[in-house]
Amino acid sequence: MEKKIKMNIKFLTSLLLGLILINFTSALSSYALWEDQTEVISINDGESIEFKVFAISNIPSINVNVNLYDSEDNLIHEFGSTSTSNGIYSNTFIITPDMYSAGSFKIIIQVVDSENNIKTDLLYLTVNPAQTPQDTTAPIITLLGDNPIIILLDSNYTDAGATANDTVDGDITSSIVIVNPVNTSVLETYIITYNVQDAAGNNATQVTRTVTVVEELDTTAPQVIIIFPKAKTYYSKDRLFKVQLNENADVKFSLDGEDNVSMDKIADYIFTYEDRVSYGTHELIVYATDDVGNVGSSKVTFKVRKKSSNNDEEEDDEIIIPNNYYEEVNGTIEEIILSSSKPKSMLGWIILLFLGIGILVMLLLILLIKRDMEKKPEGIYEQEIYESADELY
Repeated sequence: MEKKIKMNIKFLTSLLLGLILINFTSALSSYALWEDQTEVISINDGESIEFKVFAISNIPSINVNVNLYDSEDNLIHEFGSTSTSNGIYSNTFIITPDMYSAGSFKIIIQVVDSENNIKTDLLYLTVNPAQTPQDTTAPIITLLGDNPIIILLDSNYTDAGATANDTVDGDITSSIVIVNPVNTSVLETYIITYNVQDAAGNNATQVTRTVTVVEELDTTAPQVIIIFPKAKTYYSKDRLFKVQLNENADVKFSLDGEDNVSMDKIADYIFTYEDRVSYGTHELIVYATDDVGNVGSSKVTFKVRKKSSNNDEEEDDEIIIPNNYYEEVNGTIEEIILSSSKPKSMLGWIILLFLGIGILVMLLLILLIKRDMEKKPEGIYEQEIYESADELY
């Protein structure tokens, strides 16, 4: 608003000067300027800008032509011809991004009255190239082939390599720097590294491959024993899947042919997963993959149905075991036995309390009887015993 007010003030000043000139010289007068009241302006690519043209003459008929040219005087855009018949001309024009590209331009404004008096004005425009957003996205390296890899001693090894892509630079696989220290004549575990950087200097996350050189390949698959569920009928939908292996491995299961799901390791070679299944017959397949890629598997078929009557036998002979169930037990054998013999519930403590009270009462009675016997003269007890026997008969 402030710019437009200033622009209008300048036009009014020009109008007054023009009227004075016309009165004394009978000449044609014109004026043009950008929205910031200058004749030279700079904008960024993609912006629009306005300019205003004013003309005055003592000859009522005025015609105005406005055209946009590039730095080599090539016509870029024609704004067309406009006119007035009252001797005063004022009009606002706008330049939009579709009229130009980055570079230097000029606008030629030609004002002609009906007596062929001509006045030419020039405006200059510089369009700066659009600012390219800074590239801060790192490229991504994708490893090709297996990882890790086990190879035999003195065998030939050819690395499968990797690919790299960047959101701005595209495919930059050729720029990957690979450090490959593998020596197949030496028994060792080697780490191959892959790194790449895009044109903006963004480094990709390093990718590695592990290659182990061995004398003999391990071809034995892990043994998988499914502890739960068993091949039987259950009445609860909540099920615990529990397996035991003979070596550490990556363990997954598939229920009824669905996608594999990873199981949780709760102890060495012990893996579990808690799930809620639907009523019906289910097939559980468990897969275990060891460090060299050998895969062992086992499966079980079980049923889950609603309990129809009290005659149905209880099915859940397993307990849902929390993940922290398995824990180390430290100490001597006596300490472990003593610890395991402690009451495990409040009822156990109550029973133990009553037993202790009973034992104390019995000891107290024995002490009272013994003290009473020590106080009476010898022979009195025989007499009391006989008298008691006579009363009985």
